[in-house]
Amino acid sequence: MQPLRTLCPLMLMILLCDSSCPPESNPLTLDPPVVVGELGETVGVNCSSVKEDHYGMYWRTRNTDSKVEEDNSFIAESLQLSDWNTTAECKIKLNEISECSKELEIIVYKNPDLSMYPTKYLTDLVEGKPFELQCDIIEVAPVQKLTVRWYKGKQIIKTDTFSNTTKRPVDESSTLMVNISRGDHGAQFRCEAQLDFGPHRVQTPVISKPHQVSVLYSPAFKRNTVSDYYILKEGVNVSLLCEAEGNPPPVFSWTRDGLNLSETTDHLNLTRVENSSIYNCTASNRLGSITKRISVQAIKVAKMPVPEVMTTPEATTPTPTYPEVSTSAAPDTSTPTTSESPTPATEASTPATEASTPAYTEASTAQGCLLVLTPPEIVVKFGDPATVNCSTSAPDAYVMGWESTVGGTGVVNPPAVTWRVKKLEQWTIEPKCFVSTEREQCIVTPKVTLYKTPDMVSISVMNPGPMVEGKDFSLICNISNVAPVRNLKIQWYRGAVHVDKQTINNTIVTPLSVSSTLRITPRRGFDQSEFRCIAELHLGPYGPRPVPTMTSLPYIADVHYLPIFKESYIREIILAQGENVTFNCTAEGNPSPKMQWKFPSAVNVIETTGGRYRNISIIGATSTNAGVYICNATNDIGTVTRSVTVRMRSKTSAGPSWFIWVIVILCVVVLLCIIVVILQHRQKKNGQYSFVLSKATDDIPMTDKPEA
Repeated sequence: MQPLRTLCPLMLMILLCDSSCPPESNPLTLDPPVVVGELGETVGVNCSSVKEDHYGMYWRTRNTDSKVEEDNSFIAESLQLSDWNTTAECKIKLNEISECSKELEIIVYKNPDLSMYPTKYLTDLVEGKPFELQCDIIEVAPVQKLTVRWYKGKQIIKTDTFSNTTKRPVDESSTLMVNISRGDHGAQFRCEAQLDFGPHRVQTPVISKPHQVSVLYSPAFKRNTVSDYYILKEGVNVSLLCEAEGNPPPVFSWTRDGLNLSETTDHLNLTRVENSSIYNCTASNRLGSITKRISVQAIKVAKMPVPEVMTTPEATTPTPTYPEVSTSAAPDTSTPTTSESPTPATEASTPATEASTPAYTEASTAQGCLLVLTPPEIVVKFGDPATVNCSTSAPDAYVMGWESTVGGTGVVNPPAVTWRVKKLEQWTIEPKCFVSTEREQCIVTPKVTLYKTPDMVSISVMNPGPMVEGKDFSLICNISNVAPVRNLKIQWYRGAVHVDKQTINNTIVTPLSVSSTLRITPRRGFDQSEFRCIAELHLGPYGPRPVPTMTSLPYIADVHYLPIFKESYIREIILAQGENVTFNCTAEGNPSPKMQWKFPSAVNVIETTGGRYRNISIIGATSTNAGVYICNATNDIGTVTRSVTVRMRSKTSAGPSWFIWVIVILCVVVLLCIIVVILQHRQKKNGQYSFVLSKATDDIPMTDKPEA
């Protein structure tokens, strides 16, 4: 009878035992919780338990269980990462029938190989043309942990990430598009691929071989000038500078008053200048030529007699310096006169033998020079008027003026002169205000910024086709004929949300058409969103307020995504004979999904279709309606499936639920216990022996019970 006696508590234990193991009460700890290793590498991991009273701990690796450790609360495991889907979990037996487990996160990686090469314009790189490099990342895993960075020299200019969730090695590519300029000549571009596993591990990046570019560009003057203006006393020496650079290196030619000279270098030495002349220097290569106009004005300064007691030591005669090149051009070729200019008495003491050395210095900057520009900087819209006033407080100034390709004034009397242009339309203009004193010539140049707002701002796509959820998509903002592009900022918006800001690295001041690329990973929430790009010209403190802007027309995002079911999911339904039921199957997606039901054929099943739904109804259910009803929602992106299992029961009897089964089993157990007690009582009445456990240490002999 012993088995019957123990049946009751055993059944109760089985029914009442809770085998669940919620995360907050999980006694297991993994160290480390995440392992990262290369394919084929062996890694170690420890598993410990805060629960010492257990029935054993073990590892399950690739569905294979290790030996159960019953007396330890700490077990270690060495895992060989032999495949891309290696799995491992630590398990602990809480009792004979329940256990807890904790799965180890395993990341198996493979460092990639890199290959970088230009894809277009493989011949000579000419300034202003786009240049594209491609970086191939070969056999990398997992690609979602990969970051690709592009460098120009030591500067990061682009970063790419990838959303592919596969664990196995894949090949990926990243491209870099550069609007090449002369500033890029000799620059080295490279790409770098790095697997980043956050706090768990960061791999050393794989770096491609650098690609050095050689850019061909037309000549440009080193100091960005197209003219110079010299005011000299007769008989002095001067060197005219025409420094320019280009690739190929430029060749030089000179003219004087339209006549060719034999000089072919970037400077022209003049000795004992007697007459005023116009010199032109041309720097040329096969991509173009530029010409610098240099006006040399020789001035006769009358000398007044000086008392005999006044002498000037020869050692104090200043040494001449000549102006550095600065942007301007001479509009007035006439020789200025100085009949009205005062002549200091000290001039008379200069020896006649010093005729080739001027008794004053010539400077090209405003430092130490009594010239004031009002304003010192102007920002002008293309075609608008421009005005700058120049004044001097030098007491010995005898001539001053403005030298410029437009608005030049020639030589006028101090103390002030105004540069004025009714319609400014020269992009490289740089007017100079000059003043000549008895000691020096000073030149100051205001900063002139000429700007033009874009003709048009529009958005286009890099690749044809719709946006697809989860796949990278690129929008291009096209800005046509804007200047200067170095002051341009492109703002990207999705609706009212600011998503990106970009600038253009280009020093060309004439109007250019440029573009900005926005790379996005679309989500279904982006569908029908309006993307806009805004071109802003930030022209500094002297620029217009508000900042000139132009906004593109909106690009309406059409995001294609998998269908998604809208109603709650019921996996199973139990019907009585003759009962009616309707299954709803409604889905939304882009493109709109096509709905289809698959179910056991029966005459009492009716389908209802409309728009994005396709419902099915069972009228008067019978046994023929039992089975699995499957709804498929399909569009161009893919198919999603939902199923409902129909079971039948009779109208008069409902199948007992699980708690009813528990009650029935408990009643059976209690009944068995009662039967055991009754049987024992009857045995006692029939003269059977009774087994009594004595608390004494001595054995007690068994005797027959006396009869009644």
